[in-house]
Amino acid sequence: MPPEDWAPRLLIIDHYDSYTANLLTLLPPAVCANTVILQHTHKLLADPVSFAELVAPFIDGIIISPGPGSPENAADFGTSARILRDCMRQVKSGEEDRISPLRFPVLGVCLGHQGIACVAGASLKRTRTLQHGSQSALVWSSAGAPGSEGTGLFEGVPQGAAVVRYNSLVVDEDTLPECLHVSAWSFDPPPTASSPAPSAAFLSAYSGDLPPPNGLAQQNASGTHHAQTGLVHEKVVMALEHVSLPISGVQFHPESIESSHGRRLMQNFLSSVWTFWKSSGSHGPNPTTAKSRVCAWRTAQSLPEHLLSAGLASESVAGPSHIPIFRLPKASNGAVVPSQIAEPVVATRSRPASAHSSHSWTSHLSSTGSLLSANAHLGVPHSSATSTTSISGPPTPAKFSPAVTPQSEKTCHEWFTDANDVRSSRWRVLSHSISAAGDSTMPKAEAAPLVFDRLFRQKDPSALGSVWLDSARPRDPHSRYSYMARPKFLLSYQLATRIITVKSAPQMGQQALEEVRFDLPQGTTFWDWMSGLQSELQAKTDFVAAMDSVEALSSKHSGTSHSSSESEEQDRYASVFKGGFVGYFGYEIKAESLGLETALYNEENVPDAEFMFCDKVLCYDHISEAWSSHAVSGSEERIETLTSQSETSAHMLSDPLTQLQSALQDMTHDVHASYPLLCDSEAKSLQWFRQIAAVLYEVGGSVPTATEAFLNSMPSDGLPTMQCDDNQQTYRDKVEMARKFIAAGESYELCITTAFRGARNPVKVTSSEAEADRDHFGLYCALRRKNAAPYSAYIQLPPMRPIGAHQRGRAILSTSPERFMRVLRSGEAEMKPIKGTLARAGHALGEAGMLPLPAGSQVTPEQAEEELRKGVWRREQDLLRRAKLAADPKERAENLMIVDLIRADLLSCCHPSSVRVPKLMRVETYATIHQLVTTVRGQLRPQISSVEALRRCFPPGSMTGAPKRRSVQILESLEGHGRDSRGSTDANDKISRRRPHRSIYSGALGWLGLDGSADFAVVIRTAVADGDDVYVGAGGAVTFLSTAQGELSEMLDKARSVGPVSMEP
Repeated sequence: MPPEDWAPRLLIIDHYDSYTANLLTLLPPAVCANTVILQHTHKLLADPVSFAELVAPFIDGIIISPGPGSPENAADFGTSARILRDCMRQVKSGEEDRISPLRFPVLGVCLGHQGIACVAGASLKRTRTLQHGSQSALVWSSAGAPGSEGTGLFEGVPQGAAVVRYNSLVVDEDTLPECLHVSAWSFDPPPTASSPAPSAAFLSAYSGDLPPPNGLAQQNASGTHHAQTGLVHEKVVMALEHVSLPISGVQFHPESIESSHGRRLMQNFLSSVWTFWKSSGSHGPNPTTAKSRVCAWRTAQSLPEHLLSAGLASESVAGPSHIPIFRLPKASNGAVVPSQIAEPVVATRSRPASAHSSHSWTSHLSSTGSLLSANAHLGVPHSSATSTTSISGPPTPAKFSPAVTPQSEKTCHEWFTDANDVRSSRWRVLSHSISAAGDSTMPKAEAAPLVFDRLFRQKDPSALGSVWLDSARPRDPHSRYSYMARPKFLLSYQLATRIITVKSAPQMGQQALEEVRFDLPQGTTFWDWMSGLQSELQAKTDFVAAMDSVEALSSKHSGTSHSSSESEEQDRYASVFKGGFVGYFGYEIKAESLGLETALYNEENVPDAEFMFCDKVLCYDHISEAWSSHAVSGSEERIETLTSQSETSAHMLSDPLTQLQSALQDMTHDVHASYPLLCDSEAKSLQWFRQIAAVLYEVGGSVPTATEAFLNSMPSDGLPTMQCDDNQQTYRDKVEMARKFIAAGESYELCITTAFRGARNPVKVTSSEAEADRDHFGLYCALRRKNAAPYSAYIQLPPMRPIGAHQRGRAILSTSPERFMRVLRSGEAEMKPIKGTLARAGHALGEAGMLPLPAGSQVTPEQAEEELRKGVWRREQDLLRRAKLAADPKERAENLMIVDLIRADLLSCCHPSSVRVPKLMRVETYATIHQLVTTVRGQLRPQISSVEALRRCFPPGSMTGAPKRRSVQILESLEGHGRDSRGSTDANDKISRRRPHRSIYSGALGWLGLDGSADFAVVIRTAVADGDDVYVGAGGAVTFLSTAQGELSEMLDKARSVGPVSMEP
């Protein structure tokens, strides 16, 4: 056994799998801190000379990750296959010096396991029952009594141990060579039904950018393709071991949250690494190589700098690391190609200087808490973290991801971290506690629509906009705070043009919105720019303790002291929005977060991201039923100083904050303006506090009568009936094609989506203001009554083009139940993926008659008895459906796949030891549906901003599938983005005939606080209105267990939760 303080240096070869990072959770802290993760396309691996000279001498063992595709495909596995051949090559006389330095202990996981078999000469076959997110029981080849333990890699693991699998292909045991033997099996049950294939019409029309699913082009489209037939259990190879070399493979995923004994398995692999080098040093073919490694362990040598940096200009552990800036090259037509951001390569920095670890093998295996030390981190491109990891991109482009070399330009970290910048804070956030808990003179939650109408609503659709982040679901633990605001200005960004547009309210005597545009600085992404902006604002903003009197607030804060009261310490964990940005990252901005090539046409110049800066916010606490107001304030003297500094500091013009203030100052038409640009003065803020309080007291004294009258004046009609972009057969065909990709091993899960479109009745000249509903606020009120949700939102946006007196504007009307990510002031990040949906009783197709009569309806005694009977039926059915959803294998598999993906996402920005799953697959009930929800949390590493954390996890995994990267690539073609609705790819077709991108749908909507906190929801159950036009996106996650009709029904249930929909057969 190796000593407790032993920490070998490991190389993990990643095949663009969303679960690779989770392997780190199986390693002891000291080993994790001495591990490097490189993409299989990186030049250090792809180039044999570079690998032999710059990698091999400094590592002790190799883990080959899972991944999409097949090891028989060189594009998927070519580099790893070459490395495996060197590790498995038989040493001949005279070849010791050349061969033995390239021989290492290897552990292959899933794809890596299959690769070991293929390199040795075995073949793969398709499983009879595909396993994606399902559990299997391990059986040893030397089958003993139940509960017996395995040997070798499975020493200490009991027979029957449950493990999670994500595989479509398996090793064909009949083709195994003598050098490999099976060390574990599972017995898969027979399939319960044949899997249908896409229609011939769909297959012939398919013309996506990706090739047909792996191996399926040669198969009969109308048949089924199982490796075996019959009703007996199928014996499947679950693990392999080389008979004479320390090379092992496992078909399952030991890193999954629902796999057991993963840490024990990893300990056994590390023990084999120790044994291999110790025995090689005594009597191996090249003892010098082995002895050098033993010496490295004894002296606690870490990975060399060229592996740690791997193309990234990183700093020491003691200092902050840079954000790598990647120049976005242009295509021949001048369009930016964001896909050419470099691929991520992760290199974990050195282990602690001491050769002794406080974590023993025993404590590692027995611990149920933290696994990894603070020194073990995982990163991705554009990180601003002070971390022990390094990221870079390969100069050699991968198949789907061309890369470029990072440029030595000013980084985002340098934008907001400057050791020589000693300027004092420029802004302060004042907070006024308007009412105490339970104040009967204040309006309650039911009066919120009236409060918003009185204080924030912009009935003119040409206005800059308004915001209501509306926790509309009563008594929901996630619905604590609601926020209302009007923006000071708006930022929008277009991916295709890389232009940021700043809009503000008209100046004195003007009617149109003021607007200034500027190019995103060369070599940056919008994520970088927003991260730098938020971080610099955070560094220059003080937060003042809340006071229950405006006069006390004015007196207390006439100076410049920084408050740190008990209430502020509580807010540190409450994630209260007190000012900052409200808006969305559209789904298509994934091109910058993932570094993927995507179609960059932009229909009618719709932004890919929009954020309003809200300097004044009204907050309602649904638990304490208390109101508070918050205002970002600045002083004329500080802004005047800033203006002077900006004029004399040309090098600051690339600073996001200076760029923004310069644009705002341009819109004032006064280059010498000395008043605050981002906010009002403190005097005006105090005046606003008084106005807000006065209106709240007035409304509180008039409810509920005034609220009821106001709601009755709203339009009674909800959304119009919306027609789906796809017909039912087309959607079923897409589901079947997705199942084909999954069967081929290209993905484990694919989230197929579509869109429904309709038009509201045009505004009549004779319509009243309420009937016209030009800002869509009445429509939102109807939507929230129908489908109350914890992350509801009404965001009125300025129109994209001039509109007339009788035209409607633009708005986002969301009733999302799913949190994407919340970041607290303390740095805790939380994600709540939803996968698994079932309609509530009365809301499935054909059950409308079982819903209760409208409130206030006059009923006969017979009707009253019928209502009681229907109520009992609904309660019983809901209980049955909750239980069914919780136990449904297909729904649980969907959720598990995304949970494992999100754990890996958070590992890219959090302390690995902090990533945990406090709630796994809990059923939550909403107005019309039951859903399976999981909560994942982690602690962000220092210097990781909330925007950077969002970027590393974007797009939401619940809207893509897994592995995320390959799934997104497949979906681009499968959903027909950019193609004519009849299948044409003619570039001359009118853009209106093209299938639109997902746009806002599937993105993230929420707020970025000036204190560094954030809270974003996934954009689902959301209507987007532009003029009279309205669209709603809907979809669902497809696994191999899916049925075309089942997915169609689930998608329609989700769409109907928003409004009436229609879909042609």
